[in-house]
Amino acid sequence: MIELFVSDNDVTSGSIAVTWCVSTETLDLLAERKVQDPQIVICVSPEGKAYDPRKEYRKVVPLKDLMTYVEFRVSGKNKITAVVSSKTRKDAKNTYLTKERGLYETHVLDCDGEDYASWLKRNQDEDDDAKDTLAVPITVNVPRECFAPEPSAWEKTWVNHFFRDKPIDQCSYRRRRLFAYLVQPFIMFALALVKFFLLLGATLIGSRGWSLKYLLHPLTYDIDSSLGVLFGGSIFIRRLLEDKPSSPPPHMIWYLVKKFCLLPLMPLIAIPLLLLTYFHVLWVGGLVVATLVALFLVVIFFASGTAKDVFFGAIELIAKLFGKLSSDDLWYMRQEEMAMIVCDGRKKNVSISALPAKKRTIALRFHDLKSKVCRPFSA
Repeated sequence: MIELFVSDNDVTSGSIAVTWCVSTETLDLLAERKVQDPQIVICVSPEGKAYDPRKEYRKVVPLKDLMTYVEFRVSGKNKITAVVSSKTRKDAKNTYLTKERGLYETHVLDCDGEDYASWLKRNQDEDDDAKDTLAVPITVNVPRECFAPEPSAWEKTWVNHFFRDKPIDQCSYRRRRLFAYLVQPFIMFALALVKFFLLLGATLIGSRGWSLKYLLHPLTYDIDSSLGVLFGGSIFIRRLLEDKPSSPPPHMIWYLVKKFCLLPLMPLIAIPLLLLTYFHVLWVGGLVVATLVALFLVVIFFASGTAKDVFFGAIELIAKLFGKLSSDDLWYMRQEEMAMIVCDGRKKNVSISALPAKKRTIALRFHDLKSKVCRPFSA
């Protein structure tokens, strides 16, 4: 048995604390499977006709945390469901949180959001002991006033330029805003330099695709689309009627003369490039671009969470090497841990102060503070 608890079914903010308890049978099942660190997959979704898989909010948290905070995407009645997973934290996140085109690749709910997905229910039917791994859903009511007002359109365009998805809450938007005003201008300058050299190359060959729009509209055209400035042929290689397949075969010598008669003029346009090269401007520009690209990669490495994943992955690897994760040492089978996580038939007090001192982690306190200062945006 898994049971979820919230402080109040009428929500007053865009996020809410959720705690849980499990039965001894569930713990025995996990111990039988020798699961070292069971995870809880929490899914929040709107009820009824408002349900849309794109509006789901999911979170994977360790069972031992005892409490977490979840966010809402839609006003009205929302349902909170949960699944206990035997996978490792990394595998559980890869399975349940991976998205493709805005949709989670793994379904937790059925097509109308009324019940658990058929594959989860089928697993329960095949294994009677596994029936304890699905929680009974709870419903909460979320007023529209809980959500943060949308930022102005012009700022959203700039702040979200390098991101595919919209920010989920005000904190996420503030982090993007810091990046947009402190780092992004240098990146856009580097990209503008690349586009300038593409435009210069297009000028040197007399490209018919030459256009300033790629340089003047940096938020509309990326580097890939800006490569169009080099295509379309050259004005120094003439287009003739004889080029059409339906035309009669031309006199080859006279055709080549007419076709390439302007080609000798092309090197004259290379004079600006020779001057830039002579004064080492290209070398300096290339160094600036390389520095900005390196800075961009470092920022992405830390902002994307890759650095955190590498750090905790290394910690886990070291723990395994030194035998800290022995299969005989299951934390949830210790008497003191069972006393905190096993259901006793009473409703739990959902607050940090109600948790044992060792469970009041810095991360949980951070999420508590975040729930008060970071209102989510409506989906």
